[in-house]
Amino acid sequence: MITKMIRKNQDGATVVEFALIAPLLFLLIFGIIEFGLLLFNKHIINNSSREGARAGIVARENRFVAGDAVNVINTVNDWIANNLVTFGGTDQPEIDVGETDSSGTLIGYYDTNYATALPLIEVDNRKTDYRDPLGVRVSYEYHFLFLSNDFLSFIGIGPIDLVSQANMLME
Repeated sequence: MITKMIRKNQDGATVVEFALIAPLLFLLIFGIIEFGLLLFNKHIINNSSREGARAGIVARENRFVAGDAVNVINTVNDWIANNLVTFGGTDQPEIDVGETDSSGTLIGYYDTNYATALPLIEVDNRKTDYRDPLGVRVSYEYHFLFLSNDFLSFIGIGPIDLVSQANMLME
């Protein structure tokens, strides 16, 4: 008779155990999804900077001129628009196009705030030498899908900046 009472008192134990474990399970599942999306978007930002640099260095009759920076920016924006997973986010990436020094640091930026890019550093309004370096830096502020920005700011993480730079030599 005592064993029947003990057995009867364990009804609902599974529900209580699941209620204790469920938050950790969901945290783990959503964490995997969040960081998977973060890594995927980092990959897309890397590829967009490479695609933009490639669009700027391809061989053509006239070497890279100031207006070509707009083509590079459009290439990067198209790549990002077609591949980035944002779930309705409206943030636009910040794109810098310019010459690089021997260490790969951008030393001359083309102004991307206007419809026609105006180079800050240029030689005769065009890059004339083969193997001149061209750099494209793309930065994007990634917002998490499930975690709100207010919560992230409260715990001190905030949105994450995804930054990638591709340097290529003129063909």
